[in-house]
Amino acid sequence: MSWQVYVTDQLMTPGEMVSAGIYGMDGGEWAGEGCIRPAPHEVIRLINIIQGKESDFNGIKVGGISFLYVSHDPQEGVILLNRINAPSDKEKYVACGYISKMCVVFGVVAGNYKMGNCSKVSCRLRDYLKQAGY
Repeated sequence: MSWQVYVTDQLMTPGEMVSAGIYGMDGGEWAGEGCIRPAPHEVIRLINIIQGKESDFNGIKVGGISFLYVSHDPQEGVILLNRINAPSDKEKYVACGYISKMCVVFGVVAGNYKMGNCSKVSCRLRDYLKQAGY
């Protein structure tokens, strides 16, 4: 199975995301695309926050870039982040991560795009992967 097809066709194709990826629960990248790619330890930290295993929401980084914690929901398996204090609109990001059974679907949008766009597309792919056993 080519995970890259899911990233390219399902997450990136709508045209709003600057980065997207699917990551294993060990933090390893299954497939990814774009300018912000989280390191394995960053993915693991996001998973721990989502699952309620970590309660320190300071200093969250994704791809080496600092993000502010917005919220998370362990029941829904989601985390929302933003970077509103950026030097330019192009560097203002909102990000979301959704946990499935075996992976995390992660997306980032830039500029004036709203979190809802990132969240809707990422959640839809997560739900599909969950139904497929991933």
